[in-house]
Amino acid sequence: NMIDRLGGCPQALKQILGYLDIQGQSLSEALTSFDVLPDRLLDDMFEHIWRRQLDHDSHYTLLAATMCPQLLPRRALAAITALSAEKLNRAIAQLTTFALLDAETLRSHPDERRYSLHPLTYKFATFRYHEYDMLIETLQTNWIRWAAAHAQTFDYPIDDPVRFAQLVVDEPLLAAALQAAMRTGHYPEAIQLIHGLEFYYYRTGRWQEKLQLHQHYHLAAEALADPLQQIRALTMDIRLLCRLGRVEVAAERLERLQPLLPVIDSRNQLQFEICHTQALYAYHTGVPDRAERFWQEILGEAESWKLPDHARVGTYYWLGMNLLQQGRPGEARTMFERSYQLAQEGGMKRWSARNLIWLGITAIELHDLTMAWGQLMVARDLTEATDLEQLAQIYRAEAQFYRHSGNERGADAAFQVAMELFTQMGLAHEL
Repeated sequence: NMIDRLGGCPQALKQILGYLDIQGQSLSEALTSFDVLPDRLLDDMFEHIWRRQLDHDSHYTLLAATMCPQLLPRRALAAITALSAEKLNRAIAQLTTFALLDAETLRSHPDERRYSLHPLTYKFATFRYHEYDMLIETLQTNWIRWAAAHAQTFDYPIDDPVRFAQLVVDEPLLAAALQAAMRTGHYPEAIQLIHGLEFYYYRTGRWQEKLQLHQHYHLAAEALADPLQQIRALTMDIRLLCRLGRVEVAAERLERLQPLLPVIDSRNQLQFEICHTQALYAYHTGVPDRAERFWQEILGEAESWKLPDHARVGTYYWLGMNLLQQGRPGEARTMFERSYQLAQEGGMKRWSARNLIWLGITAIELHDLTMAWGQLMVARDLTEATDLEQLAQIYRAEAQFYRHSGNERGADAAFQVAMELFTQMGLAHEL
């Protein structure tokens, strides 16, 4: 029984059918070509196809596909193999005919074909690595460089839903490439990948993975002996650790940061990140006067540091948060209004929404519930459904609104959603 001999394996059936299509043979004729035990049929068939049916370009393309366990777009295979379009198309056609390469179209990208390997095919192909040591190294380098260059195209898609949607699709590719880059010592590419992924993990509430990203950043910067990258890695880590309430760990990172500071030119834009980090640490450790001094320094040096508009928007926002923490909602509202105005002028949709949330909260504190509800509804309209971090803040604000309105059921419902999202990010302590 041929099905029994194939062990009922779907992959074996697909490969046999592909083989028959190429050879023009019947099933019984094809199986008699393999004089092996039943449990070795698939191994032997793969060996036969590899040695006798696939050409050099197909070998090359199949090995290239093993570089990443995720769905690879055709442009990635082209970059990894460096084959001409004609040769690559022919290799893909041959591999898909033998069911060695699986083709798939994503619903979100109907015009783009992506390719992957069945686990058994992956196992067979990687077993050939020892025969192609130098080739595998080249393919791996090509793969990492392509992914790093691709990561740079995303920049920081705060207000670009199209680019962010593409990042959602490609995050598994970039994450796999980052692991490969760290494992093989491609540290400059690793840093490019980290910058490409960092905002995605922040916005989608995957903050523990973001912390792991920071650890990769530390290791890569130290391996390169690059003090500027070390400063960026440390400041990024300190800010997130402060938000997560892990101020003791943040303090240790701050100590590691201090010896690196003399390498920074006083007019370098990196001064903003350092000041902002120190301000956030002071804010989260209950030293509001010190936090305010750092943020005021940022505003005073904005021109000399050539700060982008979003840095000023964020600074006014955090000055507002600092005042609100001290129980000064009226003064906080002034800062949020300044931040909101700058965000509106710069077309910064996400920052506009963030400020409206806290303008709504200050309005609640000042007992202006009508104003508060209007601001919160506009903030919700401006917030993308995938922006879990911002949605958490909106639900928190709505819970406060309902509580002050005497709607306990509404308050409980909104608070429960907020708690789920804050807990997912590791921020339950904020509630």
